[in-house]
Amino acid sequence: MDRAEQARVLEAMVTRLRIFSRQASFERQAVSLEQVVASVFGILQFQLSRRGVRLEWVGDPPKVLVSSDPQQLQQVFVNLVVNARDAVEGCEEANRTLRLVHGAVDNGRAYRVVVVDDGSGVSDAVRDRVFELFFTTKDAEHGTGLGLSISKEIVEGFGGTLRLLDRAATALLPGGGVTAFEVVLPIWIDSKSTGSSA
Repeated sequence: MDRAEQARVLEAMVTRLRIFSRQASFERQAVSLEQVVASVFGILQFQLSRRGVRLEWVGDPPKVLVSSDPQQLQQVFVNLVVNARDAVEGCEEANRTLRLVHGAVDNGRAYRVVVVDDGSGVSDAVRDRVFELFFTTKDAEHGTGLGLSISKEIVEGFGGTLRLLDRAATALLPGGGVTAFEVVLPIWIDSKSTGSSA
């Protein structure tokens, strides 16, 4: 399979993923952020521990439900944590802790989780392209350039945002940091309990 054919196959795969994410976005449900991240840790625990990388909440884990889908949100956080894990590869042990900063935003209507690492950082040239389809700084065996692009579409499909914080905003986070990706999702509102009665 030549490069042109590989590109066509990848493009077709991405199209199918995008269609799926748009369809799934209409099937929103109450999702526990704490449980999603716990499942991510369960998936990646062996890889993280083998590399001496820790994943921890800053403060108590959030007891909040957001409007999303647990499997797709798990996919988003797996991608973000794997990227952060790779970023701290080769760092001193003190810098191999991945932190999850969290809190309510938008006057309590949404909730954010920020995945923070103290790794090698993102250059100015790369910052503008991190969500670009097929763009990756990893070699062909370790990166496809799909993870962040698809993750962004998933989060936006649920009415949220995924962005790379600038250095000034990252520095203001508890404990600071080098690179920070912020996921913001709407708080789950049960329409049955908020519906008005006649």
